[in-house]
Amino acid sequence: MIDRGLTATAQMWPPIRRAFGWVHRAAHIVGLEKTPGSAIQAQLSGLLSGMTAHRKRVGTLSEGIDHFVKVSRCYWPCLFSCDEIADLPRKNNNLEQAFGTHRYHERRATGRKGASPALVLRGEAKLVAGLATRQ
Repeated sequence: MIDRGLTATAQMWPPIRRAFGWVHRAAHIVGLEKTPGSAIQAQLSGLLSGMTAHRKRVGTLSEGIDHFVKVSRCYWPCLFSCDEIADLPRKNNNLEQAFGTHRYHERRATGRKGASPALVLRGEAKLVAGLATRQ
């Protein structure tokens, strides 16, 4: 059964591999550590231009590639803003983790399934207090 499925879809795999390779390469470029922002911008710009130029090579996936390039260009100014501020880490999930941990503990303490609406209204004081108690 698997052989029949692979044989029937064999013509679909090369475009999928190529499109996945492009998107995977973009993720790798954006995730480069200890590389100047200008070099990352140049590499990503070159990749996006190449994706646009060779979009026909991925057949029906070309619409997805167009969308990926459009969204990447739309977010372009914000993608590299961390490079303009000295000592700002490129990837830092600590803040997101702190909010998630706070939501988890609050849900556990109150028995609620969702986050408390008070976090939005008085969140800065509650979050600071919650973080301070975990030190």
